[in-house]
Amino acid sequence: MREELMAKIKAEGVGAAYRWFTIAGSATAGNKAAKAECARLLGREVETMADYWEISSAAYTLMTPGERTLSYAESAQALNAGKSIAGDADEYLANKLGQIRRERGMTQQQLAAKARVALSTLQKLESGKNRILGAQVDIVCKLAQALGVTVEELVSM
Repeated sequence: MREELMAKIKAEGVGAAYRWFTIAGSATAGNKAAKAECARLLGREVETMADYWEISSAAYTLMTPGERTLSYAESAQALNAGKSIAGDADEYLANKLGQIRRERGMTQQQLAAKARVALSTLQKLESGKNRILGAQVDIVCKLAQALGVTVEELVSM
């Protein structure tokens, strides 16, 4: 798969590797347009976070030293400005939890009761005050089960 991705990226010409590295990072953080672009490159729907990693890895391998330096500089600048992909991901996952709950026609109180977790815990997870990826595994498992989804569906982009 990696060799095929590298060939596709290389065929797009100069600057494509840097572009795809950036797109894969944005998709990982939940950007819908970037996710659609990744699916186009793969020729299928993205199944797991590993698909984004494959694109990132293939693109990084093809990047020039100058493009890698630029990528590092942009990441450092974003971190210094208080932004991070992890922060974007946390926000996306918090929104996703609330979205799935609403799609199931449940209130926060109903989900908390069904999952047997404290309402305040659920509220903090949905608001982003507490990170879903930092939550206790048993809480994430209980929420996923109560929502009728897998843990991967709940915490993947």
